[in-house]
Amino acid sequence: FGRGPVELANWAIPLTVFATVAVINGINMFDGLDGLAGGLVAVMLAYFAGFSWWLVDVNALKLLVVLLGAVAGFLLFNAPHPWHGRRRTFMGDTGSLVLGFVIAWFSIELTQRPGEAVPPVVMLWVVGIVLFDLFTVTVRRMIRRRDPAAPDRAHIHHLLLRRGYTVPQTLAILLVINALLGAAGTIGWAIGLPDHVLFAAFVLLGLLYAAVFLFPARFMRMGRRRAG
Repeated sequence: FGRGPVELANWAIPLTVFATVAVINGINMFDGLDGLAGGLVAVMLAYFAGFSWWLVDVNALKLLVVLLGAVAGFLLFNAPHPWHGRRRTFMGDTGSLVLGFVIAWFSIELTQRPGEAVPPVVMLWVVGIVLFDLFTVTVRRMIRRRDPAAPDRAHIHHLLLRRGYTVPQTLAILLVINALLGAAGTIGWAIGLPDHVLFAAFVLLGLLYAAVFLFPARFMRMGRRRAG
């Protein structure tokens, strides 16, 4: 908030548990389209690998490269493309929950370390689209007095499909958006933008996202007006 580091002391423990569970569930919520959860995780792991290389953390870099290779191999038989033929594989909850834990783990590992580290706010940008959608759908369900963990078909990928985008187009749009969000946070860090500026920009962007997607019916009407 522009007033120096926030010392959480023992409050860091419940906050870390809450953030970890949120990221895990956020990744799981995106496992509703072939290639989407795995593709988003691959983008995040690529950023984490770049951070590890920059910080000269060889052990983290080796593990991240192995994980990235495993996810890439999975995507060969999960993402929509014409070359996998009839050979298909699917993630399921076990895969998405494990990958969500991996993202949460390295978000902590690369920011909470002695010496040079990645500013925590940069991780918000790298995980951006997942956090935006998680926040929006949770607020929407609470407004409607529903269980925040109850499934529905009003996530961003569902809305894009209902707007008429194909599965490959929806996948490409969301992967590019998350890659651009990660690039924005990384570039902001690299050029020396203060953490509170990056945080404020992230919050404003998240509120804009919520304003557009909080009420799916309104978003769909906007689409029809534009089409008309």
